[in-house]
Amino acid sequence: MVSATAPVTARRGITRLRRIEEHVHARPADSPAPRRSFRRRLSRWVLGGTVLLMAGALLWRLQTRVVAPGTVEGDAVTLTAPAPVIVQEVAVEPGQWCEKGQPLVRLVARNVDPERLVLEAQLLQKQARLDLVKHGASLEDLPLGQRLDDRDRLAMEMGVAEAALAAAHARFEHAQRELAVYTSLREFSQTSAREVDAAETAVAIADADLNLARATSQGLRTRWETLSELAPTASNGVELRQVELALLEDGVLEAERRVQQFDFQAGTRTLVAPFSGRVDRIHVSPGSYREQGDPLLSMYDPASLYVVAYVKPVDRELVHTGTPVRMFPLGTSQPISGVVREIHEAWSPIPRSVAETTQCSGTAITMRIECDERNRALLAPGMFLKTVSQGR
Repeated sequence: MVSATAPVTARRGITRLRRIEEHVHARPADSPAPRRSFRRRLSRWVLGGTVLLMAGALLWRLQTRVVAPGTVEGDAVTLTAPAPVIVQEVAVEPGQWCEKGQPLVRLVARNVDPERLVLEAQLLQKQARLDLVKHGASLEDLPLGQRLDDRDRLAMEMGVAEAALAAAHARFEHAQRELAVYTSLREFSQTSAREVDAAETAVAIADADLNLARATSQGLRTRWETLSELAPTASNGVELRQVELALLEDGVLEAERRVQQFDFQAGTRTLVAPFSGRVDRIHVSPGSYREQGDPLLSMYDPASLYVVAYVKPVDRELVHTGTPVRMFPLGTSQPISGVVREIHEAWSPIPRSVAETTQCSGTAITMRIECDERNRALLAPGMFLKTVSQGR
């Protein structure tokens, strides 16, 4: 059953809905827009502050970053040709690890057969004269002029031997002074045990050379004194024959020594690694010819490598011992990590090779950067780098 008041109630509801709709659409055009929520405004403030903080931090890092050129140093050696040689074989490759005593390069002397024929002819001539005296040649058959020439030659050789003895003595004293210096530096950890061993070896070699020069000089002096006591016109033919015989025997021995020395130098030689290390560069190829002293091969000890960086004096306060460093070899973007171990306060000019390669010049303070074994394997002697350290 429908109530009598239902139509009236319905009309009232419709009227209210119309009033609400008219009120919504009748808002003036210049009325203020609704305010944004506080949370939305706060998020924008936070985002802007974060951007400003990141920009400030980046600017600070750029201002305190220290960039300096550097170069790799360490124990390295370059093997050279001991005589004019032809390279027969190269047994290693660049970057290869070699143990001490491992064969590196095989060499053979250049073809000098005519020179050996001359030495053999001189030996045969001296041997024939010695046989002539031994088999009873008379004094008239002995070359008196040659005998006098030999005496004069002996006097000149004695003078040369005296000069060689003085030079050997000077080298021995110099080696002893060098050993004393390295030994004292070793006590303060200013040098390595390898350098002390090398100084001791140099003293031993200089001592051996000094003993050899002393013995040579004494032998020549004894022979010269014996020969000088006998006048060329001595009536004692036996003594004169003995002197002649001694001179001829010495001449034969000297000729034999020259032939043996030639055979040793002309024979095949094999250069071996002086220590355990890595091959850096190979300057020759099989079949190439090299004069005495020309470089053949260079190698280094990776455990001894370190980096020397050249820091501007104005950046001195930004770096300290223990500062981490990133290093970039020229031409690459792969970083190598290291740590500053030593800083030398004295100002010194940047080496010319570093200045020309890295386009940096002027004076600098040097600092020593060391790497762990993994990063040290990426270094090589003479490598140029750009070092980047974050100052503090």
